[in-house]
Amino acid sequence: MRGPEVIARNQRMQVNMDREGLPYNVERNMSYNSRLAQELAKWADTKDKDGKIHDALFRAYFVDAKNIGKAEVLVEVAGAVGLPVDEATDALL
Repeated sequence: MRGPEVIARNQRMQVNMDREGLPYNVERNMSYNSRLAQELAKWADTKDKDGKIHDALFRAYFVDAKNIGKAEVLVEVAGAVGLPVDEATDALL
């Protein structure tokens, strides 16, 4: 059951995402620690100057509701944008 604060927060988030033209899954009901995702993104910035990892991490978290606090999820995201999976794994250790 969602309380009124959660519903209001999701509505505000949906308005903000719509304004920016970004997808958002309002059914996403978990929040995950993004520290590892941030570490992966910093590493990826040294490998991929297009910054594809940032959009992929956004989609994984806000649209697909994936747990970006798990290394295996992050490695999957890195591989999906063409980054070397073995190096991504090493970067997260």
